Amino acid sequence: MARGGLPLPPAGLQARPRRLGSAPAPRPSALPRMSCGPAQPDLTSLGAPSGPASCQNKGDLAMEALLEGIQNRGRDGGFLTSCEAELQELMKQIDIMVAHKKSEWEGQTHALETCLDIREQELKALRSQLDMKHKEAQLANRKQKLESVELSSQSEIQHLSSKLERANDTICANELEIERLTMRVNDLVGTNMAVMQEQRQKEERLRESEKLLEVLQEEKRELKAALQTQENFIHEARIQKEKLQAKLKATDSQHTVETIRSLEESQAERRYASQGQGDLENVLSRLDFTHASEELLQAEVTRLEGSLESVSATCKQLSQELMEKYEELKKMEVHNNEYRAEIKKLKEQILQAEQSYSSVLEGMKMEISQLTRELHQRDITIASTKSSSSDMEKRLKAEIQKAEEKDVEHKEILGQLESLKLENRHLSEMVMKLELGLHEAKEISLADLQENYIEALNKLVSENQQLQKDLMDTRTQLEISTQMCKKNCDRIFKPTHSRVPEFKNMEFNVPWPCLLLVQ
Repeated sequence: MARGGLPLPPAGLQARPRRLGSAPAPRPSALPRMSCGPAQPDLTSLGAPSGPASCQNKGDLAMEALLEGIQNRGRDGGFLTSCEAELQELMKQIDIMVAHKKSEWEGQTHALETCLDIREQELKALRSQLDMKHKEAQLANRKQKLESVELSSQSEIQHLSSKLERANDTICANELEIERLTMRVNDLVGTNMAVMQEQRQKEERLRESEKLLEVLQEEKRELKAALQTQENFIHEARIQKEKLQAKLKATDSQHTVETIRSLEESQAERRYASQGQGDLENVLSRLDFTHASEELLQAEVTRLEGSLESVSATCKQLSQELMEKYEELKKMEVHNNEYRAEIKKLKEQILQAEQSYSSVLEGMKMEISQLTRELHQRDITIASTKSSSSDMEKRLKAEIQKAEEKDVEHKEILGQLESLKLENRHLSEMVMKLELGLHEAKEISLADLQENYIEALNKLVSENQQLQKDLMDTRTQLEISTQMCKKNCDRIFKPTHSRVPEFKNMEFNVPWPCLLLVQ
């Protein structure tokens, strides 16, 4: 049996040579009609293309055996009837027809083998196309993964950028607060310096006032001492004057000259006393001025002490505020350092994320470039596959047409087989008549010949039934193969329908004759 389940003719079957002593076989259209027996059908209609030829070959062998037996008996008996001559011509026609059918069957077998090779190549092309579709699906999955990685990286970068912006805003706000506090501290320091300067000036003025007060007190003491001396001198002068007046009253006469002298001396003393009294008045006026100055200085000292106390309280308050500002400044510096450390960590994380993203992106770019090259190669292959598929479709249409023609021919062959059955019945009747004639003429027994013929006819019928069964099996296999091929084609081309735009409106209609070859 050949591939596809169709039987081949026997290898040893050849066109039988023309028998010795017989005339060349005329063309089928020029053959004479048989003069004995019932009318025979025209065998020229058997020249049409036939299906399986083993049934006809075996029937021809049986007919040949029958006719050879008749010829041998005729040679033995020495007679050759007109029916026997016509049977020889019929055998010659059958030989010619068998040789023609053999060559035609060999051509059809070669064509089927060629078609099978073509279908195998097409199957390989479909498998390669399926591999390309799988690669395309992998490319789509990798692109989807790349897009998801890019989206996640972009979202992470945006999140880190927003955190960095918030940290920068916080740092800017802290720096502004630090600058404001620094300016406030500078103002407080300047105010404190001015207050301290004013306090130092007031202390200097207080020290100068105290020194001046001490000088004035020293002068007061000196003036008091001088005043006491003058008072003592005046008191002594008064005592001396009283003594002189007493002496003068006692000794007016005796001591006139001395009195005059004493008067002169007293007058001199009076002049001196009046001069000392003027000095005393000057000292008293100076003492009053000193007392007034002392009172003024004491009031100034009291005022300066009050202002010093207020300045000291203000200085203490400013010092306390300054300490608080220093504490706040230290806290802000600690927060600023923490923010700077966090910014540094965020920058390192962003740098690591960018490095990992760049490495992943480079890998994805390399994969995309490789897949792009593969996709370009696939497009080239698809373009070539398109052209080959169009040619294949044309060939498949031609094969479908040929298969339909073969189906019609097969039906014709079945009709011809029925006509051959009728012909066999006619031939059997003719043989029966020949047997009767021969039996009456020479008493020749044709029991063996009839048995051989009946056996050959039974073989013919059984082989015909076997051929019909093989034909039904072949059709069943064709239907199963058609369904399987359609499923394979759907499985191959359906997943790529939504992904490949160039195959969006393309339909692959695989005719049923190729499915048997795929199987």
